[in-house]
Amino acid sequence: MKSSFEEAIAAQRSASALPAAIEDLFRRWPKDDYGRVCAIAAHTLRHRGTSVQEWQPWLVLSAWGALLQDNARLARALALVTYVYPDIAKHLPASEPTPHSVEYHALTHVLGLSPAKEAPALPSAERLSLIEQGLDLLTRDECYAMLADALARRDWEQCRKSFDQLAEMVVEGGSGEWNAEFNPGYEPIPAALAAVGRDAGFPLEQLSDEAKGCLWPTLESRPGALPASWPIVA
Repeated sequence: MKSSFEEAIAAQRSASALPAAIEDLFRRWPKDDYGRVCAIAAHTLRHRGTSVQEWQPWLVLSAWGALLQDNARLARALALVTYVYPDIAKHLPASEPTPHSVEYHALTHVLGLSPAKEAPALPSAERLSLIEQGLDLLTRDECYAMLADALARRDWEQCRKSFDQLAEMVVEGGSGEWNAEFNPGYEPIPAALAAVGRDAGFPLEQLSDEAKGCLWPTLESRPGALPASWPIVA
């Protein structure tokens, strides 16, 4: 798989008009960390206004790079966003213990990778009453728990509220953050949660502008955007 991954990167570099700074990263960075460079390439190309056919293959390659580095968390998230989850899921564990981060716990739960009894804990009725009365604020953990529950129940209105609330926490510096870990401009796990909703029928266009800005790979990725001549990386 590693050799095919490097062949796919070489093919995509030949087909893309990458900025000189990105080409320089490929020359300087170790091949084992090429997945990170691929993510930077995707973000940079998209920021420069290129088409989805130009930047999405780089994000797909980033998912394969994460897989090769045994980063199941990131590989799973990026694969969901870019419509290649069935291919990458074959190389990932079919179940996972309860994750330490609440956002990944929410994702594994809606994917059926954690038992129902391990669903993220929802806020109590008393807490919800205080929040609805404006007497307290929803925490980041509670927001992710409510999002996981809404996705499982296909409650799109609650999904919209939860995504918008999470984005508002970031934009206004409120009670939480996306838990940044990888790439500027978006966060993989929230984007993957949005992809789960997208693929089940959640209308992403109803999200706030702030949420759309934080989840742009999910809104803009398209199925079948990969080059037909790509080396097989599966």
